[in-house]
This record gives sequence, structure tokens and C-alpha cells, in this order.
Amino acid sequence: MELVAKLPLDIFKEIAEIYHCKLYLTGGSVRDLLLNREIKDWDITSSGDIKRIADAFSKKVKGKLIILDEVFQTYRIIKGGTIFDFTLLRGGDILEDLRLRDYTINALAIDLLNPVSIIDPLGGASDLKRRRIHLISPSALCSDPLRILRAFRIAAELNFSIDEYTISSIKDYVQLLGRVAKERIRQELDLLFSTPKVSYWLSQMGDLGIFKVILPELEALKGIIQDGFHHLDVYGHSLLTLAYMEEILDNPARFFSYHLDIIRDYLKGSKHNFYLKWAALCHDIGKPACKGKRGNRITFYRHDQVGARIFSNMVDRLRFSKRDKEAIALLILNHMRPFYLLKVYKEGSLSTRAVHRLIRAAGPHTIGTFLLAMADSLASAGEEKPKDYEGHLKALFNHVMDLYKSYLRIKEMPRLVTGHDIREWFNLPPCPKVGILLRELERAQISGEVSTREEARAWLERKFKYKI
Repeated sequence: MELVAKLPLDIFKEIAEIYHCKLYLTGGSVRDLLLNREIKDWDITSSGDIKRIADAFSKKVKGKLIILDEVFQTYRIIKGGTIFDFTLLRGGDILEDLRLRDYTINALAIDLLNPVSIIDPLGGASDLKRRRIHLISPSALCSDPLRILRAFRIAAELNFSIDEYTISSIKDYVQLLGRVAKERIRQELDLLFSTPKVSYWLSQMGDLGIFKVILPELEALKGIIQDGFHHLDVYGHSLLTLAYMEEILDNPARFFSYHLDIIRDYLKGSKHNFYLKWAALCHDIGKPACKGKRGNRITFYRHDQVGARIFSNMVDRLRFSKRDKEAIALLILNHMRPFYLLKVYKEGSLSTRAVHRLIRAAGPHTIGTFLLAMADSLASAGEEKPKDYEGHLKALFNHVMDLYKSYLRIKEMPRLVTGHDIREWFNLPPCPKVGILLRELERAQISGEVSTREEARAWLERKFKYKI
């Protein structure tokens, strides 16, 4: 059968003869074969001693054997860039095994000893053609509630719909997600956030009450009314910000006219798209805790700082890596800075020092901070929003990027002066003043005020004389 031509069928047949067992290709592997998708993970199900079978296969192909779950007898063999997962057949035969699976499009199999046709007892091939996710039985959700999230993840990956029967069943069993290990929830969310239209599926999940169970911090955004700059509550605004972020990531040139090279270089960074999507969704997560009033106006003072802390606590629960948590929290913490700068920029009083403060605060995510600000602005359409706000934001971005490129060039160059030089020249002990002088000297170097060691010393002498 051409579908499985890439598999080592001779090895499978040899192992089956030795161990007197059946071997099947199952689940997502068959589904993806029928959809002509690239496959790097092959799911093998067997009726025999699965540990011995997996071990024998690993030796035959000279792969690395990993025990995924000894209780449920799940083993993985890694050979180059290909993965083979071996699991024990459930039920009395392959038909019973397939009936115990989650969705019909995953209840497909191919007999590797006689690969002439698809084993499809539940109409999975038909549902593939109809491009729909259909639950086999609510008992599948009871046995593993993570399958609730898997429905949305698969639908997002394949651009399928989820039928009404499945949606209704998910709504009935959504509370069971509370008993799923947080690491497994995070793994499904990671896969979901790697898809291009996660905003749509998160909206569907929110409507079914899924956030109440797994992300109550997002659920708390519902019904939080905002000021006249916005037209949606915080929850709706957050989802719309994510949707606009996805559009920006797909085609930055639609929203920015210049410095597209530096934007595209930034987006090539490891997981930067992932960080920006999470930051867009959670940038206002601190607003419920910070809501107040000043006269007749609704305020959310310090929601950026509070939001960064709330987000960090939320993803600690989900077992995010420290690197991922800190990068996304940094974007949330700084997401208001472009708007603060925009006010003084429009007044014509934006200083180089203020821009440098933003660059130092946002660090490697300075570009991401502006992408987030653009998505945030696009998702705001209240009556009090100034006209052509995104045009002004784009102009500010161009100005900041001119300075940012200079900043990077200077940062890559050897320092004109060190802290040791300053302490020696001015007879200072190690103290915060030394760091302040170094930062101010860096700004002077970037702005072109100084370019040599001698000019730097003269500049410092003037600074020391008048300001320290």
C-alpha cells in the first residue's frame, strides 16, 4: 500500500512472526496520511508484549528507546528525526481499541502485516472529508478529560469544525478538566498557540466555560467595562488584540511601512511568535485587580505591573519554563510604554533619554513591545480614541527604531570607559553613581555627543562637576 511505503514493513513482519502478534498503524498517523500531511511521529499499536516488541524494533532500526509510561505500556523509539510510539492494544481486538479512542478521525488503523485497506469502523474517513471533529462517546472525555482541549487543538491544526454533538458533550464535561495534570494542559496549549488562528478557538473555548477551569485569570476579564478609548470589555478586547496580533505576525507590512527588516528578523527569534500571542491575550490581565475611578473616568493604574505578576503566577501553575514566563511577563510589563511615549512624541518633546529607557526596559523585546502596542491599539475603537492613532504609533516606532539601531551598534562596540575608569578618575568607591554615569555616557555615545575615550572623559568631567 503506497500510504505506508515509507515504513519498514519488513521489520514489522519479522517482529510479528517472532512474537506472534498483530501490529497496526493507528490514530493520528493514519489521519495525517489520508490528509497528505508530513508525518514525523508514527503510532504503532500491538497485541503482543509491547515492551519486548519496542525493544526489538529499536535494535533493528538502531534507534533510541524511551519509556514514556510503563504503567500504560507506552514506549518511544527515536531514529534520526522520526519518532515511533508503541502502545498496547486495548480491548480484545483492533475494532474494540478504535472504539475506545476519542474522535472518529483518530479511530483509523492500517494492518501493517497486510496494508491493503483502512480499518474504519466509526466513519472517520467520512468525517475527514467533511472536515469535522466528531466525538465517539462522552465516555472518552471521562476517561481522559484532556481530550476536551485536544478537540480544539486538532481543529485549529487542521482547520476543521467541531460538530454540535461534540460541543454539547464538551460543555457537559468541562469541569473534569480540573483533574488533569497542569503539565498536560500546558502541552496542549503550547500546540494550540503554534497554530495561526488560535484567537478563534480560544473564543470558542471561553464560551464553553473552559477558562473557568484552567485559566480563571482570563475568565475574570469578562464584564470588566473600560473607558471611552475602548469599545469592548477587557475580555473581548484581549481576544481581539490576539486576533490582530495574528494578523500582524502573518503580514507585518500591512501595519508597518519601515524597518520591516528588523521586524522580520525579530519574528524569526525562537518562540517570539508564541510570546507575542500570549502577551496579546494577557496584556490586560491585571485590570480587574486595578480597576478604580477618577471622577467619572474608569482607571486601571499600574495594571501593567500587576498583570505581569498575575501572569507569572498563572503560568507557574501551568509549569511554563522560566525563560518563556519571563519573556512574556516582560512584554506585559512594558506594553503601555509606547503609549506613554506617544503622548510626548505628538507634542514634539520626546527625549532620546526617554526612548533609551524604553529600550533598556524592553531589551531584546523592544520590537515585540511595539507589535503588541499596535495590536492593542487596533483592538480599541472607542469614541474617545484619537483619529489616526495607529498612524502616529507607526511614526513613533520608526523614530524609536532609528535610535534602536544606533543603540545596538554602540552596544556591540567595546566600551569607551569602564566603571573602574570612573572610580579611578573621580576617586569614587563602588557605588550606584558609577552605574548611573555609565548609562548616561552610553546615551551620549548613541546620540553622537562622544565618540572617543578622550571625549568621554571630558563629558564625564562636565557631568561630574555639575550633577554629582
